[in-house]
Amino acid sequence: MRQSAKDRQQQGGILTAKIHGRGLLAAKLDVERILKWTDDEIEMIVGHNLVVNVGLQLSADRTFGIGGPPAAVSAMGVTSDAGAAAAGDTRLDIGGDDDVTVLAFDATATRSGQVVSAARTFTQANANFVHRKIGMLNGTTDGTSTLYNAISGFTIDLVGLTFSITYQIDVTFSSS
Repeated sequence: MRQSAKDRQQQGGILTAKIHGRGLLAAKLDVERILKWTDDEIEMIVGHNLVVNVGLQLSADRTFGIGGPPAAVSAMGVTSDAGAAAAGDTRLDIGGDDDVTVLAFDATATRSGQVVSAARTFTQANANFVHRKIGMLNGTTDGTSTLYNAISGFTIDLVGLTFSITYQIDVTFSSS
């Protein structure tokens, strides 16, 4: 008999999942692959990874040493905010009234060719709420740190379970 991932997890297993994506450094990144929790299994769904306006400005300021320059993108956050990502977003939790956790990357982001990869693991101890949006920031305070990107359009509900979920975002820089 096939046992569901949720049943296996409730018997003491740890759920580990990854999000992978690719894209262009422009107003939008290409398609982002996102894992979604269901009662029976973890499945891949498609969402969009949007580099927001302040994220584009952050990239320009860091590249040309403008304004200090600002701190590097070094953290990833997750929120229960169900609002769609928009170019004008300046924080993950748009209204400031939903659950949000922002933590430093698990390790320093890496680059291979034109692809930069960053990952962060969240657990029931630091993000025990429904995950509906993730993004990268240049610090660990949503609303104060500069938001680089936002990925929305998915729901991962692990509330009340013991879990470990790793989101990995791969950004591909391209001239086209």
